[in-house]
Amino acid sequence: MLSRFTKAAVLAVAVAASGIGTASAGIVTASAVIDADQEVPGNASTATGTALFSFDRDSGNYTFQLSVSGVILTDITFPDGNGLAFDAAGPAHLHNAPVGVNGPIVRTFNNQILYSETGDGFSLSAFGPLANVLTGITAEAFLNQLALGNIYVNIHSFPDFTGGEVRGQLFVIPEPASLRLLGIGIFVLYSSGLLRRLSNQATFVRLMHLRWLGSYWSVTVGGARSILRLIAIEKWR
Repeated sequence: MLSRFTKAAVLAVAVAASGIGTASAGIVTASAVIDADQEVPGNASTATGTALFSFDRDSGNYTFQLSVSGVILTDITFPDGNGLAFDAAGPAHLHNAPVGVNGPIVRTFNNQILYSETGDGFSLSAFGPLANVLTGITAEAFLNQLALGNIYVNIHSFPDFTGGEVRGQLFVIPEPASLRLLGIGIFVLYSSGLLRRLSNQATFVRLMHLRWLGSYWSVTVGGARSILRLIAIEKWR
């Protein structure tokens, strides 16, 4: 049985985590670090990059910016230089799947005008109505998956990495207020000894993207509308 003090801490963590997936002002922002280790399977590429996604709920518009070093434009165009490689899908995409899993493409970047050379790599910049550019998923469902950490960017290149050279999982950037509340709740839980006891019992609490001593805690929330759907302590199986 949890004490009132510990229950309050759990509630603080839950409330804070429910705001991590979304921004109350209507702006959702997510970022990714891109490398070959995240590919499934991984590979020996030394290319790296970053990505930034932002969505404005009021306008329905998104922006997506990608910067990669170690993959140049000639690596992602047809060998004859006639347009982007990989047919209608293009060389860069957004996919729907969690970390360590390959998933379907939900946004293609197949217009060569989106790409620019940057010396040792390339950049990509796209913007517009999100609902008009997605494949096989609605804008609301996409945002829900984004809040759960299930959207990733993948970049393919010629000739060695046609299945994917580098990948990066997009994670929503929490608001400062949510981070403060989340930190208070976790501190109280740690001080109460609950997290230590759970860790010792090989138990994990699902608490969005927070890791501690090899255990993984996250709160499952209802995506872009900040609706808390589930808070649970689950036995590791």
